Parts: sequence; structure tokens; C-alpha cells
Amino acid sequence: MKQKIAILGAGISGISLAYYLDKEKYEVTVFEKSTSIGGCVKSKTVNEYAFELGPNTVQLKHQEVLELINKVAKDDLIYPSALAKNRYILKKNKFVKAPMSPLSLFGNPLISFSSILKLLKEFSIKPGRLDEQTSVKEVVINHFGEEIYHNLFVPFCTGIYASNPENMSVKYGFPILWEAHQQTGSIIKHFKNNRRSPELNKIIAFKNGFQSFLEKLSKDINIQYNQEIKSISKQGKVYQLKFKSNDELLEFDKVISCLPAYTLANTNSSLSFLHKVNYSPVYVWQIAIQKNSMQKPQGFGVLTRAMDKHHFLGIIFNSDLFPGKSPKDKHLMTVMIGGERDKSLLELDEEEIKQTVFSELKTLFTIKGDVEFEHSHLWKNAIPQFHLNHESIIQEVKKFEELNNDFYISGNYIDGVAIPDRIMASLNLAKKINA
Repeated sequence: MKQKIAILGAGISGISLAYYLDKEKYEVTVFEKSTSIGGCVKSKTVNEYAFELGPNTVQLKHQEVLELINKVAKDDLIYPSALAKNRYILKKNKFVKAPMSPLSLFGNPLISFSSILKLLKEFSIKPGRLDEQTSVKEVVINHFGEEIYHNLFVPFCTGIYASNPENMSVKYGFPILWEAHQQTGSIIKHFKNNRRSPELNKIIAFKNGFQSFLEKLSKDINIQYNQEIKSISKQGKVYQLKFKSNDELLEFDKVISCLPAYTLANTNSSLSFLHKVNYSPVYVWQIAIQKNSMQKPQGFGVLTRAMDKHHFLGIIFNSDLFPGKSPKDKHLMTVMIGGERDKSLLELDEEEIKQTVFSELKTLFTIKGDVEFEHSHLWKNAIPQFHLNHESIIQEVKKFEELNNDFYISGNYIDGVAIPDRIMASLNLAKKINA
């Protein structure tokens, strides 16, 4: 008789985990509180515009992720245009190309000659142990200096996490920096010695959005929708799950949570420590404007420096990346607002938020026309923040799992927010369970 497994949450973690679990050994059921899969992976098509409310592109990173995509959705893969190599950072209202190669460092307004010398000295840094509460800021400044930290790394960190690297644990926010410092010393040398193949460095998306990939992945998975978990308890060797839709208790041999920390924290008093995980809010605003009514550089997009105090974190130039996803005569852009940097802005009325941000955009892009299309979405709990206390949270997760056999906790607040990281975490957990 097959063991019964309940997976809570039908986001990328839950769906990929269900896909990898051995169907010969287990009867797997995924429970999802909404009416669709995806979690923060949401793809939309409105009129002639196709866009994402969550991740817009993904860097493959892992061979296993490439193999999964080739198996499930190879024909739907698309790649950004050649313009994607142009990435910008705003410095005092000027679009400056982010350096993407050693030669592009020279003469770049973001990097002085003294910072280049600092980079050369970085090769001589010796390996050393880092404390679990070491911040991203401390490591980056130690290796690269203040200028590179403020002009390059803060915008980069904001673009990924909508976060403040001063309060972020390097071990959990940027584990590759943690590993590099302790194993190699020089971060540059570590990256050089551990280069990925060109195939795994590629940036990808899907013709019909990332949600379409998840739909293909979930084709043979039993998903129960409109099932919001109320409580989880253990009775003997089985787990009893109660959902808000009814009072019936469902019993399972194993339970795997792929829920946000704040949701799982409410299901069992022993999990209340998960309320300590903080999430950053992000307001995502898609706008389209006539191309001849504005001036903008061509490229992937632009990120902002904290010191310049812009009311937006960054902008993706969707129509440059994927011209087929919007009308040819329109610039479609995704503006990201809020995050840890500007939470107070998101407390305003929605129209006030838009007016505040658009007044900046009009100046930056010399906009003379009106917005011809718009769509917005507020993610109140968009991205988990790996604050300096995160090590203690992870230790409490491990202790809970040790005391509760066959209860597993997964999710982006455990081991990475990127889609490839979520797939790899699911693959590794499935291997552990299948063994």
C-alpha cells in the first residue's frame, strides 16, 4: 500500500517536489488555497500585452534545471534579445551601463580607478571563517570597497530581494559569497574557478509565461484547490490536516510544507517561531507608452542606488527583452516599487503611489505622452528577508523536523528565492524522501 503524502502549497516548490516524488511509492496530493498554481509566479495576458507579476526571467544555473525544462517545456523556451546585455544603474538621474566585463570597468562613472585597484588587491584575500550573523554589506565592502558596494551591489541586491544588504545574512542571502570567502578567500578567484558552462548562464523565459511551465509540470499531479490549511497535528504515526473549507480531518503519512513562513506559523503552536521571518512588500506596475513619446536607453532595464532616493527600485524594459510580447510601437515596462527601502510609500493610496513614481519617470524618460496601458499588483509579502537572525530560525526549523519525523519544511525562506534554487531544493528533498 502506498504511503500518503500531503504537499501544502502549489507554488514552484510544491509543484516541482510533487513532480519528483516517486509515484510508485507514494500517493501525493497537493493542497492549494487559491484557484490556480504558481504562488508568486503569475503570468498575465491583457489585450496585446503579455507580462509577469513575479519573476520575469531566469538564469538556469543548474544542469538539472535545464534537463527538467528540456523534458517538460523545451518547445516553449524563449530567450531575450541581444539588448539584454545592456543593464543600467541610475547615478544622479543618468543612465550608466553596469560593467559586464573587466574591460568595461575602465572609464565607467560607477567605478573610480581606486576601486579598480581595490579589485586587484582582492585576489590576495585569504580564506577565513565568517560568523553566521555576518552581513552582506560587511563582506562586500571588505572585498570590494564602499564605492562598488553602494554603486553596484546595493542596486543588485535590491533587484533580487528588494532588500537592504546591511541587514542581510551573507550565509543565506548570498551563500556563494559565504562559500567563496571561506573556501577560496578571493571572491573573484572563486567565481573564476567555478565558472558555469555558457548553456547554464543563459537567461530564459517562456512563450506563454512562467505559469505555463508550471502548468505543464503539474499535468499528472493531484491538486486540490480552494484548500486553505487551518491546523496540522500528529496522532500516533500519522498527521491530521484540517482545512478551513470543512471540519473533516485528513490523515497522511508524511507532510511537506511549501507554504510561506507566516502561513505555516499559524497551523501549529510549535511553528510560531516562523513569524520571525520578515517579508518585503513590492508593488509591481506595468505601463505602456508610445515609443515616439519618450526617450530611453535600450536594454534589460535599470536599477537604482539607495543614496539617490528614487521612489522605485528598478525597471524592466519588457518590450526590449521580448519584442513579441507587446505592440511594436509601444514601450512596455515593469516598474518595481517599495521593498525594504520604501515601505512607507506603499502605505499611500494606489493613485498617489502611481503619481509619485510617474512624476519621476516623466523626467527620466522625457515622457510627453500618456500611459496607454497599465496593470498593477501589490505583493504584500513578496520576498522573504534573510535578516541577521536567520541562522537561529533555520536551527529551529531543523529542531522541529527532528522532533517530527516525516514532516518537512521547504520554501524560499529556507534555501533561496530564485526559481532554479527552488527546483533544486525540491529535487534534493525528493531524493531524500524517495531513498
